[in-house]
Amino acid sequence: EKSQLRGRAARQGAVMGILGVSWAFAFLQLLTEVQLGAFERGLRALASSLDAEISEGRAAEALRGSGDIGWISTRSGVKPSLTTELRGMAVIFKPSDWEVDGALEITEHPALSSFMQAVFPAAAFPLVHSREHNFGFLHRLDIPSSGLILAGTRFEGYYHLRLQLDTQRLRREYQVVCHGQVGSELCQVVARVDVLPEPSQRRSISDTGKPSSTLLSVCAHLGRGPSDEDSCSILAIRIFTGRRHQIRAHT
Repeated sequence: EKSQLRGRAARQGAVMGILGVSWAFAFLQLLTEVQLGAFERGLRALASSLDAEISEGRAAEALRGSGDIGWISTRSGVKPSLTTELRGMAVIFKPSDWEVDGALEITEHPALSSFMQAVFPAAAFPLVHSREHNFGFLHRLDIPSSGLILAGTRFEGYYHLRLQLDTQRLRREYQVVCHGQVGSELCQVVARVDVLPEPSQRRSISDTGKPSSTLLSVCAHLGRGPSDEDSCSILAIRIFTGRRHQIRAHT
């Protein structure tokens, strides 16, 4: 059993190494299709071996839960739903007031992971119950926001999505309303974002933060004029790096 755990840890380490190198090449715009193909094959082999350990020949898809989360109360009364399910991957509708919880936080709001875990039992889908892997979630939405969340339910699907995300093959686009009138010539923000886990210690933009890049297009200005204190701008945004609170920090 100890050797099995060591082997699993070694494979997880190799996976993170591949993802780290692929992210760096993509961020520096040096990633080629040949390299991407090699990364994909390596990740698929490692992830498949992790899934094989878990399933042990069982039909995991047959071991589905009911998805009953009636015991969770919310202010709006709206519950999450599974909109799409593919092999090892899922798309979840997140209503407002629900939190996309992960490795670092214990939330006071209804946790989206509780819905996922009600649908995907731990015996067949341990990834969905793993705080270390952010319960399979690939990205976040702020608590007041509603929208679609990508998640992995098996390691093969999760790491396939992670590679697309880390190499900028998966586009994340948002519409944002922000205070003030943003100059129509502004098309990109490149600024390091503070990602300290403790909110009281974050400074949003910091020279010691992680490299972050956001493309944007100004769609409209709302208000009575440039001097209007209540004026705002509507922006279309595409984020290249998914830092915590990156949109908020860059806008």
